[in-house]
Amino acid sequence: MATDLERLALRHGIRPGTVEVVGAAAARLGTTPRMLRYRESLGLLAPARTAGGYRTYDRRDLLAAAYAAELEERHDVPPAAVAFALRAVHDAELRDELAVL
Repeated sequence: MATDLERLALRHGIRPGTVEVVGAAAARLGTTPRMLRYRESLGLLAPARTAGGYRTYDRRDLLAAAYAAELEERHDVPPAAVAFALRAVHDAELRDELAVL
C-alpha cells in the first residue's frame, strides 16, 4: 500500500507540508469541492478547519481522497460503498453480521 500512496503522491504532486483549501485540493485531485465534502460526510476524510471555518486538506487528507477515488474506480463502486467497507473493517459487530452472509 505504501507504494500505491507514493505513486498517488507523485501523480498529484502531493508533497510533505502541502496544505490546501477545498478548491485547490479538488483541482489538484481532478475532482470537485462538492465531491471532497461528500467524502468528508461519509467519514472518508477529516480535514482540519481554520479559525474561519474553512477546510484545510493536508498531505494525509489529499492522499486519502486520491486513494478512495482510485478504489472506487478500480472496483466500480460509489464513495458510500468504500465508506461502508471501511466501517466493516473497523466495526467488529458489523464484520460479524456480514460474515453470516
